[in-house]
Amino acid sequence: MGTKYAVSLTKVNVSFEDFQVLSDITVKFPASEMSAIIGPNGGGKTTLLKVITGLIRPDSGSVQIFDKDLNKAREQGWLGYVPQAAQFDRKFPIRVEEVILSGTLKNHLLPFKRYSQEDIQNTHDILNQLGLLELKKRQIGQLSGGQLQRVLIGRALAKDPKILLLDEPTASIDTQTKNQIYQLLHNLIPQMTILIATHDMSAISSYFDTVACLNKKIHYHGSDPLTQKAIDGTFGCPVDLIAHGVPHRVFQEDEEIYHD
Repeated sequence: MGTKYAVSLTKVNVSFEDFQVLSDITVKFPASEMSAIIGPNGGGKTTLLKVITGLIRPDSGSVQIFDKDLNKAREQGWLGYVPQAAQFDRKFPIRVEEVILSGTLKNHLLPFKRYSQEDIQNTHDILNQLGLLELKKRQIGQLSGGQLQRVLIGRALAKDPKILLLDEPTASIDTQTKNQIYQLLHNLIPQMTILIATHDMSAISSYFDTVACLNKKIHYHGSDPLTQKAIDGTFGCPVDLIAHGVPHRVFQEDEEIYHD
């Protein structure tokens, strides 16, 4: 896209009634990389993603996508958003193929929309890429947690976004399936930029290019090693960073990156 940064936020503030959720967020996420936004539950991760996608308008500050206005990015379909799977109604009578096809709809859901042959072929290509082609006629209520998560990723990929944002994509999923999803996402680089909000520390050292810690305020570490103080300060308690389920310290011992 001709720029080093995919997402740029400047002095972004968000509050709900009298509660400050995001405070003075200024950060840039590099293009064609997979970046993690880590932090505790309630730290503002979901709100930050919704600000980037335009679902929440900040009280102040600005958001740019590839140095362009956010509204233009939305109009061009540059942003793909994968919410938490727990927010998806598994009782809704819809099949896997139909969920992904719905990702091709523009702006608003049109009743009686007739999908083109190109839409259908693209959906089958995505299903094959995600290892879901054999499940295309299955009702979503019959899927495992990992299968549903892949379907939601497929729906976001249907409009060929430049940036893919995911909110807790590995919540309530076993370790093996987590690694499969992270590897799947990692394989999408460098075709797109990926931002993942998570409080799961298990993959930070293995899959992500850059890391930002968020708990109302943001501390961007880029590709630098994290310190123990940075993690503890963000989560408000001691946390171990692990890789593939095995405790593995990657904290820098002597040089602090975190600043109060």
